[in-house]
Amino acid sequence: MATNSQINPSVFTTTQNSSGQSVFTEMERKAFSNNLVVLYGSDSLPVNITDDADLQYHSKTPIELVPKEGCQVFLFRIQPGGKDAPVTRLHRNLSIDIGVMIAGSVEAVLDSGEVRTLVVGDSLIQRATTHGWRNTSEDTAAAMIIVAVPAKE
Repeated sequence: MATNSQINPSVFTTTQNSSGQSVFTEMERKAFSNNLVVLYGSDSLPVNITDDADLQYHSKTPIELVPKEGCQVFLFRIQPGGKDAPVTRLHRNLSIDIGVMIAGSVEAVLDSGEVRTLVVGDSLIQRATTHGWRNTSEDTAAAMIIVAVPAKE
């Protein structure tokens, strides 16, 4: 059975060195939970990259699911649960979440009862709606990359 810890893709981050050349740099991943890992975050849009301000923000700031300004990039992993898998807690964030499936499949469940199944390569644009997730696979964990940006009503 594929588990959450087995879905752990590499993340490579670039910056510029003092000579202005593009180089790779180290950046910490921040685990929000076993299911949710923050890969990148900023506190402004457009993102301030002067003197690596965005990388400093990411390394020094406690995890926010949705920053007041800026963006977050997550790896969201969902364990298999079989045909009777429960839906994760229904929740709503005041954000636009752009999700792309990278492993397995998952059901996106809305509070209206509507359900859509996402498979690898599918995307979901989640516009501040109440939703939950369900992985009905017997043995395969699922994963999405999600970019969250704040929204207003």
